[in-house]
Amino acid sequence: MTPFQHLIFHFLKRMFSGEDEEGAESMSLGLGVVLAFLAAPGALASLFLLDKYSTLLQWFRGQRHFDPYRASIPDEYFFIVLSMTITGLVMALRWNRLFPDRRDFGNLAVLPIPIRQIFLANFTALFLLAVVFAIDVNAVSTIFFPAFVTMSDGSFRAFFHTAGAHAAAVLSASLFSFFAVFALVGVLMLLSPPRWFRTISVAARTALVIALLVEFISNIVVQLLSGRLPNHAGGYAQFLPPYWFLRIYRGASARMALTALAVSIVIAVAAYSLCYRRHFLRLAESLDTLGASRYRSRLPSPGWLFRSQWERACNLFAWKVLLRNERHVVLLGAYLGIGLVMSAGVNLLSLPLLVAFFLISGLRFVFDVPAAVSANWVFRVAPGIPHPTPRAMARRFLLCAVLPWQLAFPLPWQAIALDMLFSALAIELLVRGYHKIPFTCSSKPETSQMVIRVVGLIVTILVLIPILTGIEHWALANPWRFGFLVVLSAAALWIARGESAGEEPVVFEERPAAAFELLKLA
Repeated sequence: MTPFQHLIFHFLKRMFSGEDEEGAESMSLGLGVVLAFLAAPGALASLFLLDKYSTLLQWFRGQRHFDPYRASIPDEYFFIVLSMTITGLVMALRWNRLFPDRRDFGNLAVLPIPIRQIFLANFTALFLLAVVFAIDVNAVSTIFFPAFVTMSDGSFRAFFHTAGAHAAAVLSASLFSFFAVFALVGVLMLLSPPRWFRTISVAARTALVIALLVEFISNIVVQLLSGRLPNHAGGYAQFLPPYWFLRIYRGASARMALTALAVSIVIAVAAYSLCYRRHFLRLAESLDTLGASRYRSRLPSPGWLFRSQWERACNLFAWKVLLRNERHVVLLGAYLGIGLVMSAGVNLLSLPLLVAFFLISGLRFVFDVPAAVSANWVFRVAPGIPHPTPRAMARRFLLCAVLPWQLAFPLPWQAIALDMLFSALAIELLVRGYHKIPFTCSSKPETSQMVIRVVGLIVTILVLIPILTGIEHWALANPWRFGFLVVLSAAALWIARGESAGEEPVVFEERPAAAFELLKLA
């Protein structure tokens, strides 16, 4: 293997390595696992469409004049949006890996390798990654979806024609999403001052993640559930990139889609070429935190809430991670952004509960994402069972972060009091069994946990919050009802707080459950 090929392999590996810039293991996935996850949504979406295009089921339903090609246009639009969303999200979450970091500078700058060769190797790795992503995300749907659409036709010619049109549309859309994000990174790095680049990039990444998820969710709600596209693709729709690439599938003029793809590639290559050398040479002087010098002011740590030095140290550490660590800022910002978008159009009484739920669940989620595992020795030297327990510290941190925002809503004091009680009860339920200091425990992501989080998110938004809003509206109509609900909520909070799992030592390494257990009968 030549040195240039070694460089390409190095840059490909670092995109999905399980280590952070300091060499510590973090909650990350390898390339193989990522590719498997990326291929799953397209495969599942294709299988769900079998019910729609099955000729046998159409016969049982009495659908004698079903046109599969016309009916496939909304589904093709869904696959285009899915392809762009997945590719864009992966690139946004791996934004900081598109350019070399300080570890690359320390490893490569001392070698007799020209910067030009490092640049070409990094760009080649990114281009190969773009092609692999585009193929992986759309491979299964390129076979299954055209097969279902042409099921009634029964000819290989129709299958290959539909498969070619589908592949051209989704692959070009995926490549456009990849290079558009790449171009955005390069332009921001080229135009923004080095001192402000990391702060600006975090805001841009958060906005990009929110925009992609909102587009995907709106596509599901408006198009997939209704089974059709808007009748007129004019107005705002003509500015949406998925409509540009849908024209490729329909056999219409693809000038807009191809022009957008070419422009994104040109801008990405140009910006990448212009700022690569400047970025690489400045790595030795760069900081890994988001404006560390600007956050030396006092952080919220009231003495009446955090009484001991241990509590104040853990609280200040958590606040500094949330304000300085780029990954945690992006994850929490995207979580809150989605919550704010979903709160659009809800009544004022439901708004505090919805915002509080996304803030509490978002903070609880990022608690499990480690910041710098190699630095948790500071907490390891503490007693095995500190007082107060990590559960109590996490509870107080969440109360300090969530409850003050309830006062900002223009609601009666009775409604604010009920919202605070409901928020405190939700906090108590989410910190049950919590034996970790936030951001200090190494953990491995599990599919079951992600499924539980997604299902809980959907159930809370669609079922629990409307029920709580109705109960709150019922209680506000009568003072006796309000008093009864306050007493009931306070009692539930006291019971939930009293049920503790016992004094257990702090956990600094979360191990997955064993695949099998030995009975040890002998």
